Amino acid sequence: LKEMIERRQRNDFVRRREFDMLRKLRQREAASGRDPAATPSSFNVSSTNDKSDGRALTLKKIDEIEEQMSRYLLINTLISGCVATATWAFLAAIGMPNPFLWGVVAGVLNNVPYIGSLITLILIGFVALASFDGSGVLLLACGGFILIHIITCNLLAPMVLGRKMPLNTVAVLISLLFWGWVWGIVGVIMAVPITVMIQVVCTHSERFRGVSILLGNWGAHRIS
Repeated sequence: LKEMIERRQRNDFVRRREFDMLRKLRQREAASGRDPAATPSSFNVSSTNDKSDGRALTLKKIDEIEEQMSRYLLINTLISGCVATATWAFLAAIGMPNPFLWGVVAGVLNNVPYIGSLITLILIGFVALASFDGSGVLLLACGGFILIHIITCNLLAPMVLGRKMPLNTVAVLISLLFWGWVWGIVGVIMAVPITVMIQVVCTHSERFRGVSILLGNWGAHRIS
């Protein structure tokens, strides 16, 4: 019984000391004009830091996707310009009327996959058929435009996109085929932007970093 009484007295003494220390601490904080309840805890600070880090990472992904989309639009515009220039020069060389007009039409319609080039080919064929006798110029004009389209859109475009974009040439070709099969013309238009977004998101994810390596060559450099 005596030991129990002494233990209780020691506990009471410790509690009184703790209360006195808390009272003095509150008095000091009140004297300095700070609200004790407004003092952030370590949990709140860590959670705030985690939220700010996650927000910064999200903004970084968005900025990188926006940069790649701007680069893609620039490259696509340059390729359409190459199509327009090559078509204009070729039609002018074979003596087609208004070659500059048809070059501009070819460059503008080049932004519409498949159908745009098909419409341009039909227009050039009608103009050649109406302007010249026989089928020689018709075949020459249509064959030349088909050759220009194959070189610029099927060889040059995937090669340039693979070098200037964070995607390799095989990834660009596969994305065009896959999304074109899934969504048709809309899928072909959105194939490269969708693949770029997937590649950028996978680059910033440890779990899906392997997908980033498969889609683009520069993902391996980031890992190393």
